[in-house]
Formats: sequence, structure tokens, C-alpha cells
Amino acid sequence: MQIEVIIWNGPETESENEFRPLDERIDEFHPKATRTLFIGNLEKTTSYHDLLNIFQRFGEIVDIDIKKVNGAPQYAFLQYCDIGSVCKAITKMDGEYLCNNRLKVRTAL
Repeated sequence: MQIEVIIWNGPETESENEFRPLDERIDEFHPKATRTLFIGNLEKTTSYHDLLNIFQRFGEIVDIDIKKVNGAPQYAFLQYCDIGSVCKAITKMDGEYLCNNRLKVRTAL
């Protein structure tokens, strides 16, 4: 019995960010699009002003709600005025580092 071995060149579609699922398009027309952004894997010293300074470049922020466990930030919900800002933030910030932690940036469900 012979087995044919071929070189795998990866998926046929490409993504700008290796940590975002390749088959998921991010735009304001997605059925789960929302004005609220989920930001996970926060550094324990992350503050409201840290998130404001980083994410305000993508659009006008309405609210930032940092969720803490045992007094340390774990994740946050950030609400923009428009859905387009959420799409820009996900595209640019998902997988980027904040201090020593790699952020997980998604639409909030």
C-alpha cells in the first residue's frame, strides 16, 4: 500500500491577522454586527484610560465597562457610536499585545 504525500500550503483564503478565523468576514453587514466590542485577555493593570487611549482612534466611544475578577481586570466591553468603528478595531487590534498579553477582540454577543 502506498500513501501519496503532498505539501500543504495552508488554507486558500488569507487573513491580515493570524488569530482571527479565516472564514469570518468582519463588516457592518454581518448578522451579528453590534456597536459593542469585547476585549479579552487584559493585563491585570489595565485601566479605563488605557483602553480609551488605545481604542478611541477607531471611533467615538460611548462607554467602557471593565469586568474584574478578584479585583483584577479580566475583560471589557467597549461601546462605539457606530458599527464601522467596531469592525476597524477588530481588524487592527485582535491579536495585538497590550503589555504582555495578546488581546482577544471580538464583537460582543
